[in-house]
Amino acid sequence: MKHVFVTIGLFLLVIIFFVSFIQGAVQKLDLEKEKKILLEMDHEISTVSSKNGILKAFFPFLTDQSVLFPANGHPVVGKKACGKRINQVDMSSREGKLKWEPMFADVSAAGDLGYTHGRFERPITDPKGNKKTIPGYYGTIWEKDANGKWNVVVSQGLIFLKDLNQGPITNRIDPTNMDSKAKEVVSRERAFARYSVENGIPEAFYRFIADNGIALSSGGPPRTKETFAIAIAAAKKKKETGKSGPKTKLEWEPFFSHVSASGDMAYNYGPYKYTAGTTDLNGRIKEQVFYGYFVTVWKKQVDGKWKFVFDGGNQSPGPRERRNDE
Repeated sequence: MKHVFVTIGLFLLVIIFFVSFIQGAVQKLDLEKEKKILLEMDHEISTVSSKNGILKAFFPFLTDQSVLFPANGHPVVGKKACGKRINQVDMSSREGKLKWEPMFADVSAAGDLGYTHGRFERPITDPKGNKKTIPGYYGTIWEKDANGKWNVVVSQGLIFLKDLNQGPITNRIDPTNMDSKAKEVVSRERAFARYSVENGIPEAFYRFIADNGIALSSGGPPRTKETFAIAIAAAKKKKETGKSGPKTKLEWEPFFSHVSASGDMAYNYGPYKYTAGTTDLNGRIKEQVFYGYFVTVWKKQVDGKWKFVFDGGNQSPGPRERRNDE
């Protein structure tokens, strides 16, 4: 009689395993579908932008939490503020329009948070009146709302309207109102920043970047783990030959953090300060200080460690250089 129960038990285990396998496959298929949806939506916004202007293209996908990073300006936070800026800008100009091509998308295991990044061609008119395009790269962070709609929560690299008349953002991180997941991500961001100050920029980025991660560069294509390894080797060689130049320092602090429900993807943003050492004609070292804002997308790796998969930023006026917001 016992063998009958054993047989039934084994049969039930097989059924449970099979159902679990199917559910896992469906979940994986759904996540791949969500990635495709993000790529298609990103492409659709690009099409609207090329016709009607980038801010108008983004507006239907913005929420009260959305943040737009303009070039050389403080971030614009919230749909209402973005709408106000839209009314202040003439979007009929060629520079107010942009077309881009998303190249990559990923989503959290819960399917509630994701990001895309890709390449664009920015139309410009030079001082002589000649029209041309310059290449660049961007990143967009998406969050799904309660109705299942994907919205843009961060746009970085695409907003080239230089003066949106916005003041500096405030620190929205409240340690007393953060769960353990958010605290973990904020702590990781601060460790990243601290390592940068103590050990150098390329060393920090190499240590904290994921194998498939990218860091946008204002002067060229995105940097990768391999890029930072090359930079570290080059700096070491210069140091050995006594040709290392003035030191640079990059400091930053997260002002906002959000983690997916599944706890495997998150993003932070906040202000940074970049200090660059330069040598004048007399050999004297002088410091130049630049300010701006960063955004970092983090993803938990197979070994349980958080690594960043996307990093971008913009320049802005200094923290005390307030503009009239009204």
